[in-house]
Amino acid sequence: MKKINFKIIVITLIVIFSVLLLVIIAQLFYPKNYSLPFSKNNGKKVGFNKIVDLKSELKTTLNNKKITFLIKNRQKDYKIADLGVKIDVRDLNQLSQYSTTQRLIPFSILFMRPEFKRAKISFDQQKLEKALQEIKN
Repeated sequence: MKKINFKIIVITLIVIFSVLLLVIIAQLFYPKNYSLPFSKNNGKKVGFNKIVDLKSELKTTLNNKKITFLIKNRQKDYKIADLGVKIDVRDLNQLSQYSTTQRLIPFSILFMRPEFKRAKISFDQQKLEKALQEIKN
């Protein structure tokens, strides 16, 4: 039987412990206002982005979209922003949710894969009705 070299075992354990400790420290210092590395926004990879920038991009994109109304063979296009649409972007915060408890688990950041698929929107009832009246008349 071979003799176990305790020096090699101790050095190996110190290296492993050091690597795990460094990973945990890196996870603890990962910015809370950034999306996690493997985050997706409607299928698009958005890891390592500021949540504020993602919210701004979503608002801009949706506000520039057009919606078409067709009533009695009359058709009119409106920019969504002109109809008083309010976009609730708070759900984008889920892309950066990473609790302290999770951060203490080595390599847990690699398994966090949040995905944002839908934004909640609401219309200004008066502006919407006004637009519909314009089409009817």
